[in-house]
This record gives sequence, structure tokens and C-alpha cells, in this order.
Amino acid sequence: MILRYLVLVVYFFDPVIWLAFYASGRDCELACDEEVSDQICEEEHKEYGACLLSIVERRQRMNNRIVLSTNMSTGKKFMKERILNIMDRKKKSHLAMMLTVILMVVITGCAYEKNNAGTVETETRNLTEEELKQIGEWASDIENYGFFLSSYQDPRYADYDEVFYVGAGMDVSYEYSSEEVAEEYLRLTGDEEVMTDITVLKRSDIDQFLHRKVGIGVEDIGLTWMYSSTYDLYYFQHGDTNAITYQCTEGSVTVDENGEKLYTVTLKPLADYEGMGSCTATLKGAGSEYEILSCMYENCGHVEDVTVKEVESGKYSPEDIRSAIDTVIGGFYDWNGCTLKEIYYAGDDIVAMESREDYASRYQADEVIELFSSFDVGEVDEPSAWNENSTYDGWNWILVRNKGGRWRIVDFGY
Repeated sequence: MILRYLVLVVYFFDPVIWLAFYASGRDCELACDEEVSDQICEEEHKEYGACLLSIVERRQRMNNRIVLSTNMSTGKKFMKERILNIMDRKKKSHLAMMLTVILMVVITGCAYEKNNAGTVETETRNLTEEELKQIGEWASDIENYGFFLSSYQDPRYADYDEVFYVGAGMDVSYEYSSEEVAEEYLRLTGDEEVMTDITVLKRSDIDQFLHRKVGIGVEDIGLTWMYSSTYDLYYFQHGDTNAITYQCTEGSVTVDENGEKLYTVTLKPLADYEGMGSCTATLKGAGSEYEILSCMYENCGHVEDVTVKEVESGKYSPEDIRSAIDTVIGGFYDWNGCTLKEIYYAGDDIVAMESREDYASRYQADEVIELFSSFDVGEVDEPSAWNENSTYDGWNWILVRNKGGRWRIVDFGY
């Protein structure tokens, strides 16, 4: 009986427990009757039944319903059943009681599992010197270092011009150096000749690389390179290299119950890039290969309190405009020392028709949208393009996209 009440107190919220509580109480009383009936002669059965009725009558006068014995208060219908069982002296099986106990144990176990289903056991520890060295070397690899040259909390908004600046370890030497491919680049840009080095990457290679490194595809990023649909190639002209070496100075790893590892590490640029300060990166994986989740520098941009002003449009839906705004907000973390205050759609007629056509043609895009914003500049590292402790109002952003795809920032300024 005590066990019944304890289970009821702990799982009072479960209606099945209440049903089991009352059913087991009935079975307990029937079992007691059977046990007594086995110990007395047939002539005493009538006296035992009369005794039960007298106890019920006395309990009702005392209005005492809470007891830790047979409760004697389950109603006239059940008492009639008990008296008939006693008078018939039928040996009832204890199977019902056993099944009830088993049911309560099973329900209790299920409730325990349900309450603990959301509990995930994790283990967090600091990285060893060997692990720090290994991650530093991995981050300095040509495939990876470009991911740590910008600030972002979502890998879709990393600076992929930096990531692919010199090819990210992909093959840039085969058929791309042909005369036809070079002429295609000049046709796209309108230039008369190629003045510096060009990184040329195949779209399918970029897509496979992105899926391996950050779990997204080429259609998810804002790559602003020239694209040739004829050759399925991206072109980027540059004059130097952005190669960089990192030291992993500290970090920790959290291992969940499934064995998945999440790393939080601090990477410090070395040599000519020491002035950038350190960044905090999050990685997922194990061994010598990781998926890159985020990278944030100490003096990154801030968007926490930005105000998004609604502007009606007959050209774009609210969802289209919000998607463009989210693209700017997602990339603003890389604007070191700046705080985005306000951003909104510039209006349907702001960008002149010739400007729209120029941007659409240059970036092979179907749609062009312009946003206005204002942001504050705090303390900045020298040298900087910003005036320290100042506000920039009316700063515009030009974004393009193809067939309702992802917006890409292709220009900004006054």
C-alpha cells in the first residue's frame, strides 16, 4: 500500500497511474478477502462479511477516508462484489494483482525515460598542447586559412573572395589557362587584356569543396566572382597572395553522448597579419578534418540592436526584401569596429535603369536591389577606411540574384 501511494505522489500528473492506483487497490482488497477465506471455515464466511459491513459503517461515521490499509470506501457495488466472492468462497487468482504491479513498474520506467529523454550527457575538456598544434597547422593549410580571414556566425556569410583567393588548394592549372578561357574572361569584364594573375575555378569543384568544409553548396554563398555559363567557370583577378599562418593558442572540446566533438578554439595570426588580433572559431569533427561553423574576431561588427525599417514595394515581396537585408546583416560582422544601427529597402525607383542593367549584366543576374543603412564607427585599428567615433548615414548596398536565389552583395558606398 505504501508503494502505491509513493508512486502516485511522484507521478500524480499521469492519468494512467491513477487508474492503476485504483485498480491495484481493488485487487489488494480482493486478495485480502481470499487470504482470510482460506483460513476460516465456510460457516464463518457470513460473519466475516458482516464484519466488513460494520467497518464500512463505522468509517463513514468517522469520515476517515485516508488510510494505509484496505480503504473500505470504494462504493456499494464493489462491496457487494466482495461479499458475493466471500460467500461463494471461490479461489481467485493473484494474476490480476501481479499484472497490475508489472504495469505500474513498466509505466514508472517509461515515465523515467520520458523525463530523461531530453538530457544529453556531455563532457568538456581543454585541448592538449599536441591538439592545439595540430589544429593550428590545419587552420594554416591552403584549403582552410581563408575561412579565418573574416568574421561570421553563419558560414554562408564568410568572405569567400578570401577563401578562394588563390584557389583554396583546388586545381587551377588545367584547361582554364587556354586561350579560349582567357578570351571569355575579357568578354565578361570588358577589359582589353589581363593585367595580373587570375584564379579560375570550376563551379562543380567549388560546390564539392563547400559541402566538405562547411556543409553548404555554391548556391548558398555570395561569391562575387565573374561567372561564365559557357565554361561553368568562376574568374577572379588578383595581384598577390593572402596566405597566412595561425597559432592555436587555446581551446576546448565538448563531446556529446553520440561521440560528436565540438571545438571552440582561439587562432592567432602570425607574421604580417598579427595586427588583425585573434579570432574565436567553432569547429565540428574529429581527427585531422573539421567542419567550420563560425569565426569571430575580437573587434568584429555588431548587429544586435539594428532597426529594420519597413518600406513598401511593388517590385519585391516583404520576404524578398527581408532576405536581402539578412544578407547584409549576416556579412556585417566582418565590419570591424562598426555597429549597424538601421537598414531598409531604398525604394523601387532609387537605382537608375542604366545602373540596374549594368549590375545585372556585369554579374549575370536577373534582379538588382538597393538598401540604405546607417552605422556607427567606434575605435578602429590603424590604418582604417573609417573615421573614428563617427556615424555614416545613407550608406547604400547593391545586391543581385538569379531566379529568386540567394542575394549577393556586389557593391556598397555612397
